[in-house]
Amino acid sequence: MKIQTIILTLLFPALSFGQKSTSLSEQLWSRVKFCYDMFEDNDEDGKPDFKKIDDSKNGYLKIFGVTPPCGCACNATVGAYKQKDGKYSFLQSDS
Repeated sequence: MKIQTIILTLLFPALSFGQKSTSLSEQLWSRVKFCYDMFEDNDEDGKPDFKKIDDSKNGYLKIFGVTPPCGCACNATVGAYKQKDGKYSFLQSDS
C-alpha cells in the first residue's frame, strides 16, 4: 500500500503537467458555441454568417446575427475577469 501511494504521488504531478491548458480565446468561444452553431452559411462562402466583436486578448467576445429558419436573432456576449490565482471568472449574457 505504501509503494502504491508513493507511485501515485510521483505520477500525479506529471499527469497534470502534461495536460494542455486552454487559451482564454478558446474558453470564450466555447461559451458562445450554442449561438455560433445556429448560424448558417447563407452566401455559400464556406463560413457561417454572423457579426462579431472579438477582443479575446482582453477578455471580451460578442457574436450576433440572424438564425434560420425563423429569422430570430441570436446574441451572445461574454467577458472574462482574471482572479488573483490566475483563473478566470466569466460574466455572460445570451439572448
